[in-house]
Order: sequence, then C-alpha cells, then structure tokens
Amino acid sequence: MSGQITLLKKLDEVFLISEIFASRKMAAMLALGFSAGLPIMLVYTTLSAWLRDVGVSRTTIGFFIWVSFAYSLKFLWAPLTDRVRIPFLAEKIGNRLAWTFVAIIGVSTSMLAMGFQDPAISLRNVAICAIAIAFFSATLDICIDAWRVDAGEDKEQATLAAVYQLGYRFGMIMAISGVLWVAQVTSWHVAYWSVAGIALLGAITPFWASRTPEPKAKPLKEIKWSRFAIIIPIIGIVLLFKQYADISDLLYLILFVLSLPFLFASGLLIWGREALASTAIYDMPIIGDFADILRRYGWLTLLILFIVMTYRLSDYTMGVMAMPLYIDIGYDKGTIGQVKGAFGIVMLMIGAFGGGWSAVKFGLPKTLIIGAFLTIITNLAFAWLAQVQQPLTHYLMVTIGADNLAAGFAGTAIIAFMSLLTNKDFTATQYAVFSSLVAFSGKSLAGFSGALADMIDYQNFFVLTALFGIPSLIAVIAAWRVNLLGHGKSKDTDDTQASQS
Repeated sequence: MSGQITLLKKLDEVFLISEIFASRKMAAMLALGFSAGLPIMLVYTTLSAWLRDVGVSRTTIGFFIWVSFAYSLKFLWAPLTDRVRIPFLAEKIGNRLAWTFVAIIGVSTSMLAMGFQDPAISLRNVAICAIAIAFFSATLDICIDAWRVDAGEDKEQATLAAVYQLGYRFGMIMAISGVLWVAQVTSWHVAYWSVAGIALLGAITPFWASRTPEPKAKPLKEIKWSRFAIIIPIIGIVLLFKQYADISDLLYLILFVLSLPFLFASGLLIWGREALASTAIYDMPIIGDFADILRRYGWLTLLILFIVMTYRLSDYTMGVMAMPLYIDIGYDKGTIGQVKGAFGIVMLMIGAFGGGWSAVKFGLPKTLIIGAFLTIITNLAFAWLAQVQQPLTHYLMVTIGADNLAAGFAGTAIIAFMSLLTNKDFTATQYAVFSSLVAFSGKSLAGFSGALADMIDYQNFFVLTALFGIPSLIAVIAAWRVNLLGHGKSKDTDDTQASQS
C-alpha cells in the first residue's frame, strides 16, 4: 500500500512538472532566453573571427572587448526600465514587455547595421555598431531578468531559470555555429543580416508573453539622473587618452581604477571604524551595502575582493585571442562554428553541472580550488594548440572541449561563492557589485591581450595567461584554510542573536 502511495506522489510530481513546462509562461521564457543569448557572442567571439579574417591586428581585436563593458555598467540605466513608460506599448502589453520589445528592436537594428560595415575599411563604424549591439543586449538582459522574477511564483523560479539558460544556450549556438557557417558559405555581411532577421522574430514574444504586475512608473523629474553622470567622466577619460596618451598610460589608469575597491575597503577599516559601527552609512546606496561586507568580514574583505577580481582573469584575458588563433592556424569558419558552437556549449553545460555537483559533494571551497586549477591547465591546452602544424579537427575539439568544461565548472563555483557572500538584506546590490567587479577587472585587462600576443607570440601568450591563474589559486586555498565563508556566516548569526535579545 505504501508503495502505491509513493508511486502516486511521484506521478503527481511528474504531472506538475509537465504542467509547468507546458505553460505559455515557460514557452515565453525559452523564447526570451534565446533572444538574450543571441547578441552577446556577436560582439565577442564571432566579431573577433571576422576582424581576424580580414586581417585586423590582434592588438586592435583585443581592444574590441571593451565594447562589452555595457554588461558591467547596465545597473546605471536599469532604473529607467522601472520608472519610464514606453508610450502606447506600455498600455497594451505592460511596460516590462514594452521595454523588452524596444530592446529587441534595438538589437536587431544594430545587427543589421553591422552587416553593412566593412572592418577592412572603417573599424570606427564597426565599433559603433558593436557598442550599440552591446548596449541594447544589456538592456534586454535587464528586462528579461526582471520579467522572469515578476512572472514566476516562488516554486517556479528554479524552473524558469533552467528554461532561460536552455534558451540562452540555443541563442549562443546560433550566434557562433550559425553565423560562422553562413559566413563560410556566403559572407560576413549576409551572416549578420541573417541573424538580425532571426533576432527580429523574437520581437513577437512580448506580445504573447504573460503580462506581469509592475511598479508604478515615476515621472522623469523624480528620477535621480545624477547616478548616470558617471558615464560622462568615463567617456571623457577614454577620449583624453585616445588623443594624448599611449597604451602604457591607459594600462596604468586601468590598474589604478582596479585598485580603488582595495583602497576604499582599507580606508574604512583603518579610519572608518566609527562609520562602520553607526547605522547612517548603511542607508547610503551601494556604499552602505559594501560597508555591510566590511562589517561582516573585516580584513578578509580584501581577500574576497582579490578572489572575485582574479578568479576569471585568466579566462577573460586569453578568451579574446582564441578565435584569432583558430583563424591563423588555418581552421575554416564552418569547422570552428561546429566545434565551438554546438560541441563547445554542450561541454560548457556539462562543466557547469559538474561544478554544482562538486560543490554539493566536496564543498564550495574545494570546488573553487579545483576550478582555479582546471583554468590553469586548460589555458596550457591553447599553448599546445598554438604549436600544431596541421589544423586537424580533433585538436580543436580537445582544446575547446577542455576549456569550456573548465569555464563552466569555474563559472558555477564563482557564482555560488558570490551568492554565499551576500547578505540577504542587500542581495541585489551586493551581488551586482561582485559580478561587476568580475567582469570589469577581467575585461579591462583583456583589452591588452592582443598587444601582448603580438609582442610574445601565441604560445608564450597562452602560457602567460595560464600563469595569471596562479594568484587566484593561492587565494582560494588561503580562503579555505581560514574558513572564509564561515566568518561571514558567524557574524550574521551574532547580529541576529543580538537583535533578538
């Protein structure tokens, strides 16, 4: 009898899961995930292949990764999607989906414009189109993430996230395998026009997706526009150095900017003890949330910052030069697309699930150590590929497979690490700070990867980027030895007990 009851419960669970996945909400999530995953590779991997295919220098290709800073700075304009209503569309389909529609149209239009460019004639126009794709793509990420949270009940959030990831990976496969295959049989122009048409089809989704409850939009005069003023000095600095300085000066500036979180944390810990003890600082946006990390972890915050900013540094630095390496060895675009697209993303997903299993089985600290070690080893695989004489497909599969497996594993590890570091009272902002530091530090230095590859050749370049992973390996071992995560949790527990007493 008990066996029959257990069987009935299992059947009920199966029917519940089937009902969830068969819903219009999940279908919309799959389609929106595809739309979100499509453009990011067009300003990263695929664009690098096009630039190298027409003879653009590796130094210049490296600098192109800076167009993806839009994904690191999207929190600056995210409030606009909550507070500014899109005329007419907001009344018809809801403001959240109206913004999604506008973002998809922007992505498609930017891709179409990119198809009319020729990097051999005007790199400036290509850069402008790439920035536009990245900007609208980052805006689309904002809208879809918000829709996913608003549309799903608590019990649906994990399923929605899984469906979103599935659609996102399909979009990435299309942006790599599909675009490279079309470019191989026709041209790069036709490839970008084709993917622009596919992106445009995604604009239909907001009109049949589930409309969600939304916060009341504030008038423009109530929005604190000062938060967007940070964009002005960023643009000014870039233009200033472009006009009057050389690459080494720009590198020093970036290194100084990357040191600011450490200087700020050290300053508060040394001179700001009273500020950290008061409640006033925690009412300040961003700074207050960052101060909470200092309060919980103290001097270990510097170790946290170092891990967050260096854990993916090796991958980010070498990643821009991977596609130029394939082209220079002699692999055709169709082969690269098949291996890096479908096969590579499957290996990425296996690595991601492997990282999750390892965290459950061995614990997160050991998983971080394994991920850092795998990153170093797989970077050396590129150094091996750089010295092969014949462009054999199985060489490419071994290198890309190993790299994506490690990237998926390490990506899961660092995401879990950053998630556990956050205080649930400040989850959104603290996680945004951590994820922005990961992307900003990696992409800042990755801009110089092409210049470095030109100086020391591919093989030595990939050996050097592998060595970039050693500091983070040492840091995560140190974090394991001092029980870093336990320090923050014990502090939270103490505060909770104090408040209850």
